[in-house]
Amino acid sequence: MEIGSWEGRSSCFFLNYFKTSILTCVDTWKGSEENFIDDNPDLNLVEKNFDRNVAEYNKRLIKHKSESKNFFSLNRKNFDFIYIDGSHYYDDVLNDAQEGFKVLKENSYMLFDDYNWNFHKYGKNPINAINLFLKINKEKLKIIYVSEQALIQKI
Repeated sequence: MEIGSWEGRSSCFFLNYFKTSILTCVDTWKGSEENFIDDNPDLNLVEKNFDRNVAEYNKRLIKHKSESKNFFSLNRKNFDFIYIDGSHYYDDVLNDAQEGFKVLKENSYMLFDDYNWNFHKYGKNPINAINLFLKINKEKLKIIYVSEQALIQKI
């Protein structure tokens, strides 16, 4: 599962290197504040680029155009791997981590992108949400790697 797919580059990576995987992509394709600082992306084009980039993998891709909160409220699947790179707001990152962890299979992995990304003021960046999630769930996970990304395993 991938939260935050944008133009599908990471989606293509996962589908190309994990040949038997089925990838669930969740994105609003509306962008967020940081997408509009130095640029004014055509959001229709961004989603069309996603569709075009992943077209060869359509049989192994499930696209959900929605906010992750809405996706999780309706989801009934469990996942072997979850990549979190959606909203970079503290509350959203924390929700994605908590809700994703509920549907992450035991001994499976969750990868957080932009761990040290710093855009929002007042501690509302991903690192603070991820660190709180790690602290709350320290008995239920193993930290594999932390740098610009954080990789954990559910135990």
